[in-house]
Amino acid sequence: MASTFPTKFMLTTAGIDRATGNYQKSGLPATILANYLREINVIPEKNDLTSILFLMTPAVGEGKMAMLLSARERFREHYEADSPLSVVVPGLYARNEARYRGYTLKQLAQEMKDFFVEKDVKELQRLCFRYDSFPEQAMSARDANEALIGDDVDFVPMDQVKGRIAATLALIYPPGIGIIVPGERYDDREHPMIDYFLTFEDSCNRFPGFSYEVQGVYQVREEGKIRFYTYVVKE
Repeated sequence: MASTFPTKFMLTTAGIDRATGNYQKSGLPATILANYLREINVIPEKNDLTSILFLMTPAVGEGKMAMLLSARERFREHYEADSPLSVVVPGLYARNEARYRGYTLKQLAQEMKDFFVEKDVKELQRLCFRYDSFPEQAMSARDANEALIGDDVDFVPMDQVKGRIAATLALIYPPGIGIIVPGERYDDREHPMIDYFLTFEDSCNRFPGFSYEVQGVYQVREEGKIRFYTYVVKE
């Protein structure tokens, strides 16, 4: 747990060694805790792989902070007891019972954590912001945005964007920073960004109910599965 700014409060979960940056053997993806809190009407602002951010206001007094800390303690008890998922997040479980029937909290946490390790999301995120991954600026952001406003665009799946020019800013939280901007071409240098989006597309399908915030990329359900789509400039 850490307070990072006078108006921000952050909870961190296990999964990545803060000193070395390496994955730990076990972990708790923050999205599980975030969904638990939402079910009891404690609403975080954002969450990424291993942290949850709360924005504090003058209206947040000792009572509300005590409620948050009490909720965190109850969740810790659920984790140590390896409570059934149906008890920890009953609403989410009811909406996805076929997927999570029989699951316990630790079982889901480990399966989800292993998925992100297998995909090496941490490394993909790092590659997205290396100079070697910066794509060609095929046109100005203004011209790309005007194409979007003028409907001079195509709506295509993320796994088919290679070679096309982005018409929208696209990002996922984490990290909450645009990894493709209008006017950039989805070229070979952009490959880590495409893989990053497709990893979270896979996550949405493997772990329904535990989705991440996506902007500039749209979730479309096709034949029972979610596919990520985005707008690209017509050429």
